[in-house]
Amino acid sequence: MSGNRRLFEDGLHLLHEAHRQGAAQAARNYKTSTLPKLKQMLEAGSKQNIVQQKRLDEVFELISIRPDPKQDPAMQGICDLNEAEIAKHRSAADRDLINIEYGQVAAHFYIARYGTLRSAAHALGHAKAAKLLDRTLVETRAIDQAF
Repeated sequence: MSGNRRLFEDGLHLLHEAHRQGAAQAARNYKTSTLPKLKQMLEAGSKQNIVQQKRLDEVFELISIRPDPKQDPAMQGICDLNEAEIAKHRSAADRDLINIEYGQVAAHFYIARYGTLRSAAHALGHAKAAKLLDRTLVETRAIDQAF
């Protein structure tokens, strides 16, 4: 297997698990948020992570590999920092702002990861997989704008 193909597959495995991690963090942030619109976004974000993870399953099928989820250390770092900041602040307004901030940090993480993997899919000749990855990239940019 070429180095590019291995990096592409490794990125997909990490991203698959990052969606589980992100969904769990969005659910935790829902509990610490007070703004109704933010709570709605976090609830929708948790569900969207699962939808996007299932879309990745389609990518795996298209390129004929099985998901091998590996905890994504970058996403785990985002989640850990989010939790640490929430633990430091008692004010509801502060917690809402922290949850907005880390929602955007997570969205930017996904934008970077999806953009890279979409480009890799194109370079490796996986046009259908690239199209699915691009779909999630477009959705994630909209989420970033909403935050």
